Amino acid sequence: MHDLSVVAAAVGPAPGACCEGNLSRAARESGLHRKSIERLVKKYQLDTKGMKPR
Repeated sequence: MHDLSVVAAAVGPAPGACCEGNLSRAARESGLHRKSIERLVKKYQLDTKGMKPR
């Protein structure tokens, strides 16, 4: 199991977050499977829609 910090860094709202809510892109850049990231997002109740820039 990968640490939540890996997922948060990839899809998180922090400045410099690489993927801005795009789970497929986060999966490619982190080396994780997309489905694994989706499970972690669901487990930790992250809001990926709110992470996109306006």
